[in-house]
Amino acid sequence: MDRIPSPNWPDGNPAYPQVDKYGSGKHGFQNANPPTVPASRHNAHWSNMIQEELMAVLEAAGITPSLSTLNQVLAALNAMYVRKAGDLMTGLLTLSGDPTADLHAVTKRFLANYVKPKYIRASQIGNDLNIAGSTYVALAALNGTDVAYYDYPSQQVRKYRFDGTTWSQVGNAYTIIGGGIPAMTAMSGSDIAFFDATTGDIRKLHFDGTDWSLVGSSLDIASAGPAALAALNSTDVAFLDNNNDQLRTYRFNGSTWSQIGTGLSVPTTGGVALAALNGTDVAFIDSDNKQLRTYRFNGTNWALIGSGLTLSSVGTPALAAVSDTDVVLCDSVTDSLRAFRFDGTNWAQIGEAPAISGVSGSALTALNGIDVAFVDVGNNDLRLYRFAFYIGPVPPAPPFNP
Repeated sequence: MDRIPSPNWPDGNPAYPQVDKYGSGKHGFQNANPPTVPASRHNAHWSNMIQEELMAVLEAAGITPSLSTLNQVLAALNAMYVRKAGDLMTGLLTLSGDPTADLHAVTKRFLANYVKPKYIRASQIGNDLNIAGSTYVALAALNGTDVAYYDYPSQQVRKYRFDGTTWSQVGNAYTIIGGGIPAMTAMSGSDIAFFDATTGDIRKLHFDGTDWSLVGSSLDIASAGPAALAALNSTDVAFLDNNNDQLRTYRFNGSTWSQIGTGLSVPTTGGVALAALNGTDVAFIDSDNKQLRTYRFNGTNWALIGSGLTLSSVGTPALAAVSDTDVVLCDSVTDSLRAFRFDGTNWAQIGEAPAISGVSGSALTALNGIDVAFVDVGNNDLRLYRFAFYIGPVPPAPPFNP
């Protein structure tokens, strides 16, 4: 396609353009100004040129030309190109070039792998809250600042809030008579599932902003020993105890608890820990097998996913999921916070493992993707640890202050 030529069309007929109308060499059409200026002429060549340019747009978009439709060029452009705003791109997009170079395009897969944190370290944020006299403890994150806490022998469920510097109790405590070795998980921002090995009951508790109360009725789990709980959603929890040695799912219907699906035999003899990665998958470890694993519930059955990672030393463990792939592990043998990542097939440790001296009988819960609340009976302190994620080269390690 080109502008009107000067002086003649390709067939030799005069074009009579207005020379340089739009700049040097950019001729335009002109009206007649008798007797000296003739009107510009267009011929079949010009008409065919315009026609075929427009037809090429329709054909590229797969649109059949129609004499009665007056917006086909616009429809063709809309079909082939995405607007600056408001449109949804569908189908496959092929990108070329060097994704690490400036101004080059990158694929979703490359970007996801590149920005996936490659390095992790943790440091304590704010002050400890001393909670003396505990023998067994449990934690469950209600939101990004609040945790439910239980300890024995006080036999009390309490709520604590972290303001960025200090922990403080919110509302009143709730006493569970006969409560022993506990397991606890948050089902929502105000509800927890609670189990203890002395009563053998799983129950739901609700916090109204001031007080805790029992919701519905509890369920006695026959012959259950010390256990672990992990909430899959607002109604379902994964449950495993070291006496029945079965990974099960229990559902609360608003009034009562019941088992759903079939349990999976997972032989354990020591302390067990579970952490929900998403609505179907849980991370598992115990101090007997010393193997970090992933199990998936399909609505009926549990199954092992991928391979387990055998660790050389694991004492009584505590486990918290900080994302759908990453967990933090603390145990009474290594006395450290270790982070692990599951790639869909295998587990691998990531980053440093900062030491926490004197760990015994710990509990962990993730407040968000970087913060975990920690408490143990060895130190009797409620603390917050923050995990720093880095992209690219590993930066120099700052001093660690436990």
